Amino acid sequence: MTMLELWIHSGKRRYYKFVIYSDLLGDRVLLRSWGSLDSRVGGTMTQVISTTDEELSLIDSIRKRRTQHNYELATH
Repeated sequence: MTMLELWIHSGKRRYYKFVIYSDLLGDRVLLRSWGSLDSRVGGTMTQVISTTDEELSLIDSIRKRRTQHNYELATH
């Protein structure tokens, strides 16, 4: 199962996106990317997730942090 969330800070014109997916070896992977909505400035980080508890903890901490920084979850 793949999970994707896109967070937008419209005032600062910034985005934060994360995707959790299974790679070819069956490992769960967290891919984070962030940057400007107006330019190519940004970055990425990839992390292998060991357990379901770690995955849930990472999702929770990302959501809390984005909310604290006034990002809004984009709807499709």
